[in-house]
Amino acid sequence: MGIRVLNLSFVVVFCWCSSFLFTSVAQAGEWYVSGHAGAVFPDDAEFTASAWPVESSIEFDTGLGISLAVGYDFGKFRAEGELGYQKNSFDNLDYAQAWSSSLSGDQEVTSAMINGYFEFDNSTNFTPYLTLGVGVAYVEWDDLYVNTANSLMNFSDTVFAYQFGVGSEYAINANFAVDLRYRYFGSRNIDITDYTTWREAETDIGNQILSLGLRYSF
Repeated sequence: MGIRVLNLSFVVVFCWCSSFLFTSVAQAGEWYVSGHAGAVFPDDAEFTASAWPVESSIEFDTGLGISLAVGYDFGKFRAEGELGYQKNSFDNLDYAQAWSSSLSGDQEVTSAMINGYFEFDNSTNFTPYLTLGVGVAYVEWDDLYVNTANSLMNFSDTVFAYQFGVGSEYAINANFAVDLRYRYFGSRNIDITDYTTWREAETDIGNQILSLGLRYSF
């Protein structure tokens, strides 16, 4: 699966988004591009491995998230295709609240999403909005090293992803707007089976993302 499945998923997602956007070009509105960068605050990754029949959890350090998007503004509603990347370092493994171990390595999430925005227009330069998106995510656990077990592992999986959030834009002029946004990014049933020992396990992702961005409308 891995990279080949992700590449195919990117093609499907952006073809779907592009066909939707091009059918609407005749309507009143405008194209735009945007970019965001910010902090990623992950929830703990909880799992129960087949060889460890108790619940364990992995904690993460705060990380970085970036995204680029191309979309179309219909007025009160916007639609876009977005590529995103998030990276967080592993911090600590808690095994059944009985013992813990420090960790090293990184979790990386590359995503392709279709997002919708509903804007609350008003007489000021500020435009609050709600946003919702769905797509695919390629999740990698790179060089996960459990110090007390002297164990090095790598995992990857391609999964369905979703995100939702709130934010507000400030219009600098007719073309540029600054955007402050909060999002919750999630995906479920990520395969983290260790095939060297056949310890089968799955976990979920839940990342809270606070970002600042810039949007340019053509």
